[in-house]
Amino acid sequence: TCLNYRDRASLASTCKTWRCLGASSCLWSSLDLRPHKFDASMAASLASRCVNLHNLRFRGVESADSLIQLKARNLLEVSGDYCRKITDATLSMIVARHEALESLQLGPDFCEKITSDAIKAVAFCCPKLKKLRLSGIRDVTSEAVEALA
Repeated sequence: TCLNYRDRASLASTCKTWRCLGASSCLWSSLDLRPHKFDASMAASLASRCVNLHNLRFRGVESADSLIQLKARNLLEVSGDYCRKITDATLSMIVARHEALESLQLGPDFCEKITSDAIKAVAFCCPKLKKLRLSGIRDVTSEAVEALA
């Protein structure tokens, strides 16, 4: 769709017919939140519309923390930019709630707080994962690599 999330969300305020159309899952299969501040209040307002969301792009660690609140259990692809301060706990929560993930990408800056523990959580929670890119992780243990295999 060519409509950004704000335009899609504002459709619902027009009338009952537009409310139904604005909630249509075909409008909410992909969401690019990189140009916007995606925080807990925005996540709460978008949650009911994102049940069938498949692709999500976001920017920043606050957005990653807010991602946990979405009801998008069918997410296949998650891509986050500038998540330098994302922690093992946040990443573990994301993958635990989105076990259908096939692609998880965080970068281009270093994910300096991610450890082998989070990689093991990704491997355990996301058996369908085909693509994993976590930029700049250091000291990954052989156990974490084996868990992904």
